[in-house]
Amino acid sequence: METCKLTNLLIFSLLVLCTSALELPSTVNRVTDGTITSISLKTYNSSSDNDEAFLQLVSIDGNANFKIQATDIPSDVYFVIIQVHTYMHNVSMYYDVAVSDRLTGNHVNGSNIGLLIETNAATNAVVQVSNTNSESVGSLIAILAYTKDAPQPGGCNMEFNVEKSPFQKLTFNDKTITVDAQPASIPPVGGLQLSCEKFPIAHDAYRVYMPEHDFSNFTYFTSIANMLTVSDIEKNAALIPGSIFNSAMRRIYSVYPGTGSVYGMVAYFGEASSAYVPIVTYGCDSSSWANSCSYLTNAFTKVLSALVFFIGVFVAMRGQNFFKTSMILLGLLFGGYIGYTIGLYYETFNITGIIVIGMITGIVMSSLWLLLWMSWSSPIPSLTLTGVTLGSFFFYIFYFAVPAGAWYLEMDSYYWLIFTTFVVMTFLVFSVVPLIGNILCFTILGSYVSILAVDYYVGSNLKYILINSIRRSTDDDFKYAVIQPPFQRNDIILTLSWAFIVIVGIFRQYSNNLNRLPFPPSTSNTARYTERTAIFSRRRYEAEYQTFHNPPVFY
Repeated sequence: METCKLTNLLIFSLLVLCTSALELPSTVNRVTDGTITSISLKTYNSSSDNDEAFLQLVSIDGNANFKIQATDIPSDVYFVIIQVHTYMHNVSMYYDVAVSDRLTGNHVNGSNIGLLIETNAATNAVVQVSNTNSESVGSLIAILAYTKDAPQPGGCNMEFNVEKSPFQKLTFNDKTITVDAQPASIPPVGGLQLSCEKFPIAHDAYRVYMPEHDFSNFTYFTSIANMLTVSDIEKNAALIPGSIFNSAMRRIYSVYPGTGSVYGMVAYFGEASSAYVPIVTYGCDSSSWANSCSYLTNAFTKVLSALVFFIGVFVAMRGQNFFKTSMILLGLLFGGYIGYTIGLYYETFNITGIIVIGMITGIVMSSLWLLLWMSWSSPIPSLTLTGVTLGSFFFYIFYFAVPAGAWYLEMDSYYWLIFTTFVVMTFLVFSVVPLIGNILCFTILGSYVSILAVDYYVGSNLKYILINSIRRSTDDDFKYAVIQPPFQRNDIILTLSWAFIVIVGIFRQYSNNLNRLPFPPSTSNTARYTERTAIFSRRRYEAEYQTFHNPPVFY
């Protein structure tokens, strides 16, 4: 056991030392049961424009109870926030009280926790930490000091179990991440604490993403260290506007499993400000990265993705030449999307069952289009299918890329009105230039499908163009979610690859179909052509077009 603890400590230390970009202590202290970890605030400068966090990296032994002590607190410090951030495990933090006095209201449990202590002119402040895990836990201890002018984070708490709660609470499911905090209180005036209702504080929420699928502890602690002080939060993170339909202290985000994200909040009062304890999630179960942070968890989904890749390339490069085949595949895609949404809405199937439902619905949709095409002898079914499918996809891209704070997308009436506008406008444009419309539809959707298959393998986020739209249709609370996906190296590479396939596909298909009609004749038209058909009739023209201007291919 002792050897295991020393090994973990050594590995943790090496990870810290091997990263020059870290603004973390260069040493990792081992914390055993009954010890005291002291951090001096002697260098604190209240007149400095750059606020400072006092840090210490530690490795906490299993089942260890120890104290964190802030020492040499300057006289102008009115309160301190002592924080503990642990990797993959929870710990408990208590005020410095006897074990018998550890009630619900004086401790907090979690992996990103902290307690606010008013110094009352004392030079020391102490909290107790308990690691109830049997193994050692890597941790970052941070202490932040504030003067009397700063608002107290969580000082107007009405819901959390600690009277003054400077920490945040985070919950997530397979669709959303919800982060809650309690309002800050204004500084006391003449020793009196003013009413929270009459003197509200301004709050801003922030978020920063970690590198995709980087689950290392040094990335975890570095990301937290960059979100501790007000100046670091404002410099490193993106401001997240609040919802006009939700609490100002709550933010709901779309979840992107496997991409870590750090959430911070800042309270402002006049020229003074203070930061809440940042909180972190990967949007999945940290005890099982492979199973919960990846969509391709079985052989069936992996084989299906590989098949989809080749189908997508085929449609993007040869869709207009094999018109009927491509339209059948387009119907399969559109129907599959509808079926997948329905299966997800009822929440009674696993991922394989939902995919099977989508495939069945897609086959039905493809068969319906083929029946209408053969029966009506009209391009209307094809125009409708391409216009509705690509129009919907254009809207999903818009929804995926829109900046945070788009309140009109939180209202169902506006959301579906904008969606309908995209679909109708796309259909009308395609009706005027059907050949260009068909080629655009085949290249854009075909290339996206091929990129989508690669996306599932490499773990980027372009798949959420569709997934977020499905979430919006199946989850009532998702309307309030901030979409803003991470856009990192893999996302950039796949986006450029997508654009390249679209450009090549458009050039290739337009060159091959420049002098052709946008639609081949249906089976019913060619079947009625006989030797008695007038030479200049439309039916003869369509039949000749089919015979002489199209290559002999099977549809």
